[in-house]
Amino acid sequence: MSLRASPVLTVSASIIALLVLAPIALLIFGMFWSTSPGLPGEFTLANIGPGLDFAENLDLISNTFVFAFGSTIVSMSIATALALILQRTNTPGRRIFDAVVLVQFVFPSFLGDIAWIFLGSPKIGLVNYALMAAFGLESPPFNIYSQAGMIWSQGLALAALAYLLIHPAFYNMDPSYEEGARISGANIKNALQKVTLPILYPSIITTALLLFMISLRSFETPTFLGLPGGVRVYMSAIYENTHLAIPAKYGVATTQATAFLVVMLIVLLFYLKTTSRLKKFVAITGKGYRPSVINLGKWRFATMAFSMGYLGLAIFLPFAMIFYISFLPFYTATQNTIPLLTTENYAEVIGSNLMIEAAWNSTYVATLSAFVGTIGATLLSYMALRTRLVGKRFFEMIGNLPLGYPGLVFGLALLWTFLTFFRQIHGTPYALVIAYLVIFMPVAMRSIANSLIQLHTELEEAGQIAGASWLRTIQAITIPLMKPALINTFILVFLNSYRELGTAVLLAGPGMFVMPVIILFYWNIAWFPTVAAATTLYGGGMMAVLIVTRALLRKQTR
Repeated sequence: MSLRASPVLTVSASIIALLVLAPIALLIFGMFWSTSPGLPGEFTLANIGPGLDFAENLDLISNTFVFAFGSTIVSMSIATALALILQRTNTPGRRIFDAVVLVQFVFPSFLGDIAWIFLGSPKIGLVNYALMAAFGLESPPFNIYSQAGMIWSQGLALAALAYLLIHPAFYNMDPSYEEGARISGANIKNALQKVTLPILYPSIITTALLLFMISLRSFETPTFLGLPGGVRVYMSAIYENTHLAIPAKYGVATTQATAFLVVMLIVLLFYLKTTSRLKKFVAITGKGYRPSVINLGKWRFATMAFSMGYLGLAIFLPFAMIFYISFLPFYTATQNTIPLLTTENYAEVIGSNLMIEAAWNSTYVATLSAFVGTIGATLLSYMALRTRLVGKRFFEMIGNLPLGYPGLVFGLALLWTFLTFFRQIHGTPYALVIAYLVIFMPVAMRSIANSLIQLHTELEEAGQIAGASWLRTIQAITIPLMKPALINTFILVFLNSYRELGTAVLLAGPGMFVMPVIILFYWNIAWFPTVAAATTLYGGGMMAVLIVTRALLRKQTR
């Protein structure tokens, strides 16, 4: 029996809904304002022409979609192959590979971008220099500052997330379908092509659409790799107009952001429509079965080499490059720098008041965002799944709407909101907390909803029959049973908040810098070894947080 929502639940969910919708209204307002956010001005149409220039926007949307489509193809190809190899075959070391793949998800997303610059830059790339010296080439064979370079870096980075999303489908698939194909005379290759992959079509398509949306809204890769090579996408164009243009063109950037937000919402509607249709495909039923392992024979060493190759390119090579540069007094690809190794960069980072303050700010903001975000996601999920409130689906839709909000775009929307009405909030931790609460709400809601669906309402009904109030029932029954999901949601929001750059670039004030913004600042002034040391410590801190919280999660699950 579902429950009517209490006033506390309704008011809380309404506040969250207001936080999702109100900034977008201010973003639209900014399109027609003649000055920067918070300054006196007047309504004007002067921003519309430059912001919606047909030739420029055609180029931007073309580059954006090519980048997103290419990245999705690369990441899904790798992830699908890995999921098949590690979950369904007898590849040696597959359990170790399965654990190591997820390491990439922990480190900041721009670590790979920075590493590939040192490896594939036409001027300072170590790989280019080595190949030119070895084969006598007159020009560098690779250029990471290109559309192909952006797709390569983003595709490798997203492959770990894609694997995380689709590998359960490979593991849980009923093997009787494949066995039937084999009995009918199909070999392993034909069985995979005709049976396995078609059955997994829903998981593959929904994951691909999600990765496509993530690539559309990506800020880090277009900034680090696209801007130096002149490859402009929507996110880099908005960043140029707000941070690189003198004076800043906030009106033009806001017009571009609003136009791109419309594009994102159209893609989001297509994503939600597609996922709702794919729910009709059911391949896992109540029938008992055990997942089968495909014996590859001598080919298992080829699949092991593929797995090792991916881990080497996506994780070990970039991290080793960053780690090595962090011990150099300066970076160069043309001389032996091993005798110059030093720990001064780490001493500088650890001893820098700015770095220490940024690390503390990042931890504080991420912790507060995770705490508030987990509570907010729980309220919205509970209202959507457990109450009889009229219009409860509206709150569920509101919770999913931020899937279409790029961090940079929503950060710009909040900038207009804060500087127009709540100037005292701008540049404080609470500005970032509000932004992260909204941006990561869909991820948090999905994590909570998956657990809440598994808890039958009869558990809460038993508490109420015994005389407990609704609040007492939630405290004594629902929350203890959902504790693993709550901890897992906290981890997800914490890690995403800790590594978010696009939003922080616009909302972090002079006294509220966070680590991603500081690393970008040092990168822009070419302090490469310092950036490498800061990134290494930054990623190590995230890894430590993940290890501790995962241990806590296992304890709570037991």
